[in-house]
Amino acid sequence: MDTALKYPWQQTIVDAFLELAPERLPQKLEAAERAIRERLYTPQQPDERERLALNDALHLLHVIFPDWRAVNSQTSPVSRTSANSPRLGP
Repeated sequence: MDTALKYPWQQTIVDAFLELAPERLPQKLEAAERAIRERLYTPQQPDERERLALNDALHLLHVIFPDWRAVNSQTSPVSRTSANSPRLGP
């Protein structure tokens, strides 16, 4: 099995999953989410395979670490703003 990363943004996911210090985990998760979202919304859009990988990675972060935003919003003004912004959909 090839374990090489296919896309540069995947390294931020690996960094978050391998973080052992609980106090640094929110920053790693935020960096991973930011890298994913930046890639999703760049002018040079990812192809379909990369877009699927990006969406899967973002979903995975939220499934494995469902409460990290709540913990991080206590220390990060950026997270507080996004946490209080209106959500689209249900």
